[in-house]
Amino acid sequence: MIIASYNIRGCGCKAKLRSLRNLICDSKADVCFIQETKIHAIDVISLDSFWNDSIAEWSSKCAVGRSGGILTLWKKTYFALVASFVGEGFLGIHVLWSSINLYLVNVYSSCFIEKKRVCWARLVEFKSKFPEGLWCVDGDFNTVRVKAERKGILNNFNIKEAKDFKGFISLMNLVDVPMINKRFTWYNLDGSACSRLDRFLISEKLFDLWGVGGIVAGDRSISDHCPIWLNCNFVDWGPKPFKFFKGWCEHDDFIPLVSDIWITTSRRGKASFILKEKLLAVKSKLKSWNKEVFGLLDLNVEKAVGALNSLDLVVADLAEDGIVDSLRSNREMATKEVWNSMLLRDNFLHQKARCNWIRLGDSNSKFFHSVMKGRFRRNNIVSLVTSRCRMEGVKEIKSEIFNHFKSRFTEPMEDRPTLDGLNFNVLSVEDRDLLEAPFQVDEIKEIVWLSDCDKSPGPDGFPLGFLKKCWNFVKKDVVNFVQEFYVRGVLPRSATASFLALIPKVDCPISIDEYGSGLQSLCDVVSKPVLSNYSLWWRDIRLVCGTPFGGHDWFCDSFSCKLGRGNSFLAWKHCWLGNISLKLLFPRLFEVCSFPNALVINCGLWENEGWSWKVGVDSTLLVGELLEDWKELTEILKDVKPCLNEADKLILSLDVVNLKDYGKLLSRVKSSCLGGDGSWEPYRREKNFRIEV
Repeated sequence: MIIASYNIRGCGCKAKLRSLRNLICDSKADVCFIQETKIHAIDVISLDSFWNDSIAEWSSKCAVGRSGGILTLWKKTYFALVASFVGEGFLGIHVLWSSINLYLVNVYSSCFIEKKRVCWARLVEFKSKFPEGLWCVDGDFNTVRVKAERKGILNNFNIKEAKDFKGFISLMNLVDVPMINKRFTWYNLDGSACSRLDRFLISEKLFDLWGVGGIVAGDRSISDHCPIWLNCNFVDWGPKPFKFFKGWCEHDDFIPLVSDIWITTSRRGKASFILKEKLLAVKSKLKSWNKEVFGLLDLNVEKAVGALNSLDLVVADLAEDGIVDSLRSNREMATKEVWNSMLLRDNFLHQKARCNWIRLGDSNSKFFHSVMKGRFRRNNIVSLVTSRCRMEGVKEIKSEIFNHFKSRFTEPMEDRPTLDGLNFNVLSVEDRDLLEAPFQVDEIKEIVWLSDCDKSPGPDGFPLGFLKKCWNFVKKDVVNFVQEFYVRGVLPRSATASFLALIPKVDCPISIDEYGSGLQSLCDVVSKPVLSNYSLWWRDIRLVCGTPFGGHDWFCDSFSCKLGRGNSFLAWKHCWLGNISLKLLFPRLFEVCSFPNALVINCGLWENEGWSWKVGVDSTLLVGELLEDWKELTEILKDVKPCLNEADKLILSLDVVNLKDYGKLLSRVKSSCLGGDGSWEPYRREKNFRIEV
C-alpha cells in the first residue's frame, strides 16, 4: 500500500487540485492524506477525478473559519471502511485490509504546544482501547524530534516539546520512517528556515507487509510544504554475506564439528587456495548447523526449563530419603542445560542487536527488538541522491556506489616527483636482517592473539577470533599461507578482495558522500606481522621494560608525544597533538586525504619564512561538513610547526608511574640503553628519535 500526504494550504482553486492529482499519479498512491484544506464542504470539489480506474471514497474534518481542515481519500475498492473517528488535530479511519484491522490517522497539529499534547494524549488513549491492529499515523505534526530536523534563523528548538513528541511515538509503539531524498519538508517563503514537520509513523509489522523503505519528499510548488509518500518496494539485494556469531564458539559441539570438517577437507594447490577452500567448507557446514541448533533458541530454552520443572515435581512427590543419585544427576544436568541455552540465546541476540540492553537481561522487551530491527532498516539503502537525479533500484545504486569509490581510489597525481640525488639514512645490517627474516610460527601466533576477537571480519566472514579458537588445527594452514606470501611476495585475489562497509555519518543519509567507508580483508593476517617489524623503536621499549606495569596499556597511559622535526610521527595516525589522533578527530577528512601514512614533516613546507601545512586534502572536496572540519583542523594547526633543531620525543609522565615502579624502570633502563645525557636510546632505533625520562 502506498500512502501520500500533503499540506496543501487550501484546495479550493483548480491549480491546487491539479497539483494534488499529479501527486497521486506520481506516487501511485492508494490513499491520500490532505491537511489544511480550508474548505467547509467537500462537495464543492470533484473527488472522482483523482483515480482514473476507481471511484474515490473520502472522510473529512471541516475547516474552522479560514484555517484547518483535514481530508482523507482512498480507492473505494482497495479496502472496506469499518468506522471513522475524529479528535483535536486528527482524523482517523478504521479499515479492513487483507483481513487485518488497519488504523489510518491523518494529523494536522496546532502550533500551540498545549493543543499538540491534547492531540497526542487522545491518540494514545484511543490506541489503548484498540490494541489489536496495525497503525499508520502521518501528516503535519508541526514539531520535530531532534534539533537536526530544524534549521535556519527561526531555529527555535524546544527540548521539552521534542522530548514529549518522542514520548508520544514510544507510547504509540510506532516507528518514525526515515527520509530518503530530502532532510526537510517545510520551507519559509524566503528560504531562511526549514524543518521536517511532515512524517509517517507506522507499526513495525507494516515495514514487512508493505515493503517500506523510507519517505520520498516531492518538489515544493504551490505550498510551503513538500508532498511526501511512502516508498514501498520489495528490494532483493541478492544473497546475504556469511556472518560468524560468537555464540557458536560457546557450544560444546563447535570445536569437534569445525575440526572434523577442517581435517577431512583435502585440497591440492597453493597454500592460499587450500586455506580458502577449507574456510568455504566450514562456512557451508556452519550455515546448516546454525539452523539446526540455533534456529529455535527460544524453543530450546522453553524445553530446558520444562524439563527442569518436571524433575522438580518428581522430587517434590518423593520422600526425603527417596531421592536417588540418578535423579540428582539428572537435575544437575537439566540446570546446566537451562543456563547454557539461555546464555547462548543472549549472546546470539546481543551480537545481532549490538545493544547494551541485553547485558541488563532485557532481551524480551519491545525496545530491544525494535533496536535490532531498526539497525537492519538503517543499513538498507533504498535511494541515493546524486547531482544528476535520484536513483532507485539495486542495479543503479550498486553502479553509482562502485563508480564513486572507483574515482576516490584513483590516484590523481600521475607524475610523481623523483628522489634522485637525495641521501637517505641506511638501515643497519641487524635491522635489515630482521626485516627480511622469514615469518616465524610464534610471530604469527602473537599477531592472532593480540588481535581483537570481535574485530570486523573480511569477505570470508570469519573474524580473527575464529583462528584463535581453532588454532590447534588451523595453525598449519594459516602459517603455510603467510610463509607462502613471504616466498612469492604476491597475495591471491581471494585474499585481497575487500568489503567496503558504508557507515552513515549523519541520521538518514541521502547521498553517497554522507557515508563513511571502512575496508576489511583477509590479508590482515599477513599485513600485521609485516607492519609490526617496522615499529622497531616501539618493540625496543618493550624489550627493555618487558610488561611489568600492564604492558601496552601502561605505555599508552605513561608516554606523551613531543613534536620536534616531525620525521618520526605519522601526521594522521599518531597522537602528536594531544591524546587523540587526527584520524579519529577528523574521520571524514582522513577518508579523502591522499597520503594517510605521511609523516608530519611531509605534511607541509617552509615558505615565506614560515611553515605552511599541506595535509593532502583536495580543496575541491571541501564542501558542507568537510569544509567545517577543515576550518577546525586549520585552527588547531595554526600555531603548530615542526622545529628543525629538535628530535621527536616521547615524554614519560612521572605522575602516572608510582615511585616503586619508576625505580624498577630506571634500574632496567640503566643497564640497557640509558645514554650519557640521561636520554633513553633504544638499541634498535632511528638515530633521530629519543625518549626522555
